[in-house]
Amino acid sequence: MDTVLRVAVCDDDSMERAILQKHIMECGVPAVCTLFSSAEELLEEYYAGRFDLVIMDIYMMGMDGVEAVNRIREKDKTVPVAFATSSKEHALDGFRMGALCYLEKPILREAVTELLRKAVAALALIPHLEFTYDRTTYQIPFNRIMYAERQRNLVLLYLEDGSVCKMTERLNDMADAFERNDFFRSHQSYYVNPEYVQGLDTELMTLQMRNGDMVHVTRRKLPAARALVNKGQDA
Repeated sequence: MDTVLRVAVCDDDSMERAILQKHIMECGVPAVCTLFSSAEELLEEYYAGRFDLVIMDIYMMGMDGVEAVNRIREKDKTVPVAFATSSKEHALDGFRMGALCYLEKPILREAVTELLRKAVAALALIPHLEFTYDRTTYQIPFNRIMYAERQRNLVLLYLEDGSVCKMTERLNDMADAFERNDFFRSHQSYYVNPEYVQGLDTELMTLQMRNGDMVHVTRRKLPAARALVNKGQDA
């Protein structure tokens, strides 16, 4: 299926945000755009898998873009990032953080088009789960999967945007793929992405997910689940 890029634009200048949004919507690469007026606002909403591309202004009131991307990298080491700036003073910082490019202001539509194409190519390199269900082929990045649940002859993938994908593969056959991508097997019927875990109820033996869902934990896995939650709270 076609990739629709989820793009975050962070700039404290409303006109610059509007220009970038217009270029993104008109450049021919399928995308949806979320605008942020400060680094603090973006970081409050950010979690791994939330966006496919972050376009970050460097010079802003409050936290600057370089520090913001450092914070993002603590949570998400793979999301493509580009800096929008009138100066390349921080080019070395951008290289160190794996920035796709610098967009020099005034920003041209051609530069945005090239950036979005680079982002699509970069996303193809992020580990993903590929499968076919009901004659449709899916490529789901692991960082967008909150958890996987076995239900009878199906595996359900619960994604961060609230959607659910169905697979006919057996969960046990996918164990290596999930575990290579740091998923936690809380129960024989579940694999959980630690990035989306918010708490643990030891009485009910469930993990609380970011969307409010509760995922079962076996008694044997409770110590590991507690360690997982504590690690997330310390991060």
